[in-house]
Amino acid sequence: MIVYDNERKMINSELPINVRSHLVSGIFTGYELVKQLVKETPWLQNAFGRNNYGSLRNSAVSFALKQKIVQEHFQVGTEEKMNRRRNYGYLQLNTPSSIIDICQVAHPLAVPRHADFRFENSFNNEQIEFIDENGKLILKNYMDVEPKNSSYYMILTHGCEADEPSFIRIGVPELGVKKWMYQLDLLSEPRLVKLPTKEEILTTIPKFKEHILKGVQGDGQKL
Repeated sequence: MIVYDNERKMINSELPINVRSHLVSGIFTGYELVKQLVKETPWLQNAFGRNNYGSLRNSAVSFALKQKIVQEHFQVGTEEKMNRRRNYGYLQLNTPSSIIDICQVAHPLAVPRHADFRFENSFNNEQIEFIDENGKLILKNYMDVEPKNSSYYMILTHGCEADEPSFIRIGVPELGVKKWMYQLDLLSEPRLVKLPTKEEILTTIPKFKEHILKGVQGDGQKL
């Protein structure tokens, strides 16, 4: 397992800035897909339909991120997974030494609500390795035992205001995902990748509708 000086160096190595910029573009694409879907679907425009916007954004963001990663041939893997009860499907990203979950939250500093997979993944950070200023290997803030994990754990969070992304952050959670060890604001970084155009959204929306339909008719994993 790679040992990093601090959380920021770990993020820069596992998710270089060009990859992070594409992730930001992918999240904006997901939000735009939902806006276009609402325009084309009358029942989503009423009060009952609006109750589904959060779930639709989660699905659209995962869909757009997976497409972006495949198109750009990043060294980032994607895996569709299910929670323990098999009633919730989610996309997980994998880099050489980390796993990354994606979650919509209420505000920039919020941690995601409890989920068994997030809680279990956070144990990877129970023994997270860093080097102190004297060059000595330490287990930051945690138990002084030999590290057993092979991957760091990060969470990509996002949230909106007026149906637009208002924050996008990558964070390293503490054990139990009760608070953050470190967060990086991705919207404050240089924008290396353009945001999706209207034409790109209109081209992609049929594939997104098919993606949703497969999820509803199948086992739900594709949502």
